[in-house]
Amino acid sequence: MATVINTHNLFNALKASGFDEKQANEVLNTVEAMQNARLEEVATKADIQKVNADLITLDSKLDRLQSSVDSDAKITRFSLLLIFAVLVLPYLKTLFV
Repeated sequence: MATVINTHNLFNALKASGFDEKQANEVLNTVEAMQNARLEEVATKADIQKVNADLITLDSKLDRLQSSVDSDAKITRFSLLLIFAVLVLPYLKTLFV
């Protein structure tokens, strides 16, 4: 979870430790810029739900693709057996007759 910095307290702490107002503001600007950059990288609940939905969709498509590949493999095996029966078996018959 992202850490949020209380800039008012930080400003007061910087002033109390000897920073002048301009220096304290520059430090705060830098801290806020870094904090905003980090917050832009944080995934929201909606982002995670979208990724989960995309994964479910991809999983479904992968299942359909696997079924198609399995079906194609069965057809290919059957075709090879048929070719074997038509081409090779008559030749083998001539060898044993």
